[in-house]
Amino acid sequence: MEARQVYCGLWIDARSYKLLDGSLWTAEYRIREDNGPGTTGTVFILRESFKTSPSAIKAAIAAGRKRIDVRKITDIKHGGLLKPLTRRRMRVA
Repeated sequence: MEARQVYCGLWIDARSYKLLDGSLWTAEYRIREDNGPGTTGTVFILRESFKTSPSAIKAAIAAGRKRIDVRKITDIKHGGLLKPLTRRRMRVA
């Protein structure tokens, strides 16, 4: 299952996956920004497991929103505007 949402001008793409044992779900989310001719983004993987795919998607969207909010606060404290996401990287959230 996949979901996409715009938050503070950035896209959050969430995707859920069934774990190998088949009983639980996990999710990943990507925060991406359109930079004219291209798109840049960062992928994060949730450590938690969920009973359903929709609950995993909901958690991934919430984690993406939180990550964007933290980034905005950090950038404001350092006196800069939001810096674009420039590298592809995988992180465990």
